[in-house]
Amino acid sequence: MLLAEAIAADGAGCETAIRRAGHRCTKFRDGESAAAALRVCEFDVIVTDPRMPGNENLEVLRAQREWSPRTPTIVVTAQPTLGTAILALRLGAIDYLLKPIQAGGFVEVLERALSQSRNLRSLRDLRARMQDEQQLLERLEGVLSTIEPRLHHAEHLPRSRTERRASAPDLLVGLSKREIQILDRFSGGDRAPAIARDLGISPHTVRNHLKAIFGKLGVRSQLELARKLSDRQPPSPALAANR
Repeated sequence: MLLAEAIAADGAGCETAIRRAGHRCTKFRDGESAAAALRVCEFDVIVTDPRMPGNENLEVLRAQREWSPRTPTIVVTAQPTLGTAILALRLGAIDYLLKPIQAGGFVEVLERALSQSRNLRSLRDLRARMQDEQQLLERLEGVLSTIEPRLHHAEHLPRSRTERRASAPDLLVGLSKREIQILDRFSGGDRAPAIARDLGISPHTVRNHLKAIFGKLGVRSQLELARKLSDRQPPSPALAANR
């Protein structure tokens, strides 16, 4: 904590009470030094006396209000005035104590100030964690927004011949086993010569089978055939048995 007092005896009294209560403090003997410290350091509590060089107009309290507004501040003075007390409370002091201080009462106020400071710091840390989690969530949402279109695209990619065969519509039930074999190879992109070679038949026979397939399915072009096969209905038991 920060202790700002000019008179050694008074400062020693506050400092002794602070240290006996188990706390550490950094002491300044003028308002300018204390105010400068508040600009660069964070303290749990501020204890200050208005009757010190550079603090006649409560400059330490004004610096606290500007640079460390959440830090509890206690004013101690041997020369109290109503105007100074009112100004100190308006500037945010949590208490206004008279010297010579009573160690017990001073420590009680000090502990209350420390408890307030810890609670405020815990709340600030919680808000910071919540903000970090919110930023992480926003980043994850950003990543998902780039992945979802890819997944949607993948869902519409052509499926493998095995998947296409497994989801062929019931209209294929009327095809023979050989016609289903040729249709499977043809829909997979194989041409008549390759199909004929693998099945041990002539290309002419393959073409005749394809004509028959087109007629049974009621299509006149490869495009119409592709649209028929993309109608992905579950296969009927008859089709499964035909395979």
